[in-house]
Amino acid sequence: MKPEIPSKKRRAVLSIPLSWRRLGESEHFTVEHDPFHNVVRITRVSDLYPSTQALRSAHEWLQTTLARFERPRQVMVFDGRRGKLRNDPEFEEAIKQVLPALTHGWREFISINNTPAVKIQFFRWTQEGTSAPIRVFNDEREALSFAVEASLSAE
Repeated sequence: MKPEIPSKKRRAVLSIPLSWRRLGESEHFTVEHDPFHNVVRITRVSDLYPSTQALRSAHEWLQTTLARFERPRQVMVFDGRRGKLRNDPEFEEAIKQVLPALTHGWREFISINNTPAVKIQFFRWTQEGTSAPIRVFNDEREALSFAVEASLSAE
């Protein structure tokens, strides 16, 4: 059995590095896009939200910024390494209200995080239907490589 050899076009596309264009920045996030690879990246730039209202406002800003994208054609990479998640009931309820709108509809939704606990949390939210499936990585290079591969899956 021969190993599958990627086509010339696929190898060429995979060899082109991601090139980010900044689309917006808020107190809590930056949003960037690589239009060649169809990858959108959200990077958390703040630590804990001061309140659940701040979380909701930050996610409203994200939805406005992301409205331009045809999600099934894009891969989302959410870099949440900076932000820490609270796990109190008030925060849990607030995140359950904003997470579905953020995660649903993308070709793939990828999250880069620092701790295994976040992977367990995302798995639970997926099982409960709070979010679309989230692929969690601890390594940025691995996550971005997966994102580029996933961006080719519909071609």
